[in-house]
Amino acid sequence: MIRAHVRPILTLSKFVASTTATAITWYPPIVKVLRLNVQRCRRLRLALALAAIPAVARALPQPAGEPDSASLAGARELFLEATDDFDAGRVEDALAKFQRVAAVRETAQVRFNIAKCEASLGRLATALGDFERAEREAPPDAKGNAIAKLSHEQAAVVRRDVPRLTVACNAAVPGVSVSVDAQGVPPASFDVPLPVDPGPHVVEATATGRSPFRRQVQLAPSQSLRVVVELPEAPPPALVTTPLPAPTAAQAAGDQPTEPAEARSSGWRLTSRGWAYIALGTGAALGATALAFTLLERGAASDVTTACPDTSHCSRANETAVESSQSAARRDEALAIGFGAGALVALGIGGYFLLTAPTAHRVHFEPASPGTFAGGSIAGAF
Repeated sequence: MIRAHVRPILTLSKFVASTTATAITWYPPIVKVLRLNVQRCRRLRLALALAAIPAVARALPQPAGEPDSASLAGARELFLEATDDFDAGRVEDALAKFQRVAAVRETAQVRFNIAKCEASLGRLATALGDFERAEREAPPDAKGNAIAKLSHEQAAVVRRDVPRLTVACNAAVPGVSVSVDAQGVPPASFDVPLPVDPGPHVVEATATGRSPFRRQVQLAPSQSLRVVVELPEAPPPALVTTPLPAPTAAQAAGDQPTEPAEARSSGWRLTSRGWAYIALGTGAALGATALAFTLLERGAASDVTTACPDTSHCSRANETAVESSQSAARRDEALAIGFGAGALVALGIGGYFLLTAPTAHRVHFEPASPGTFAGGSIAGAF
């Protein structure tokens, strides 16, 4: 029995030992092959990446500010044309072309030629700034040194002819703002000579609560001018008044009260006295109506008395007529009271308007016609 159980275990142990020996024998060659394959894959990926770099570089856009070869070639050709235009006296055309070249690639040489054109056109202050800029931006080589020297010499010549404009202004004024030819002048440049081109210039200034300042000046080459900015306090806003309409001849004579023009042009208009007459008339009408209903109520009461003198012993034949007359009497009594109350209110309102209305007694005496013995007439409103 024991041998029968041990034999499978021994067989399994031999299989495990054989498999392990085989794996140990083949492990180094397998690892070597795998390492070679990994290295080959890495080299292949590197080669592919290096091969794709030129294509990717061509596909990518050029960095901002770096012109391509075609643009540079066009700029060189345009530079030569601008030089020919300047030599031929076409300075405006040359300046426009030099500025187009600078838009492609700006160099100290291009800026120097722009300054030469501006100086020839009389734009001395602008030319001075461009000469100084070309001197600062010239590269430190033989060609750059030559451009810097020429720029320095030309700037010295132009500087003597540049006009100077000094703007004097009180910087402590709240909200002050100064400009020359619509270009802002900072407070630090107040009372400092500013280089400007010869010709007309406009100095403007504003401030909070102050009247605006504006002055136009004319400067010649080498001229210096000082402009004092005055900002007086703004006057208070003027009051807009509407004059009253002039009275008519009748109003001036005292025949009619003065009324606004819009009231006269709007047509017929009731006065306080007119409203008083309307209220009094309404009160009278209501009073008459109340009186009529009072008479009707009295008549109905008389009919009840006639039909049934003794109301405690009334015959059945007359009961219907008595009840109808009593109902009519009660109704007429209520209506009489209502209309009477309305009449009192209307009369009271009419009396108030009549008493408070302005009195305008216009009375005049007209003598009799010439040639008569005596007499005359009195006319007017009372």
